[in-house]
Amino acid sequence: MAFERMTYGLVYGLSRWQGVIALYRCLVAAMLAGRIVWGIAQMAFLGITSEGFTWRMFLMGAFLNAIPGIVIQRILIPAVVVALNRTGLVRFKQPQMSAQRMNGQRTA
Repeated sequence: MAFERMTYGLVYGLSRWQGVIALYRCLVAAMLAGRIVWGIAQMAFLGITSEGFTWRMFLMGAFLNAIPGIVIQRILIPAVVVALNRTGLVRFKQPQMSAQRMNGQRTA
């Protein structure tokens, strides 16, 4: 699980989200990447023992058994980030302004 959480943080931290919709996309990408890393780690750990790690075990552990956690993460993480944005502790990244807009020129 530590490898999965590390991947969540890495993917989430490296992404450049600018709003709530982009935050959801980033969250889904981080969750999928984390589940894949979890499966690879489980394959490595269970491959050492006499048991193997099957596709059924991967699907059950990564998706079906994890549905409550997935739902909670999809609700709570964006809510916390939006609350932090409103308080000013964490700001949504603003898109880069073009040189014309910085000079006060309008585009047609």
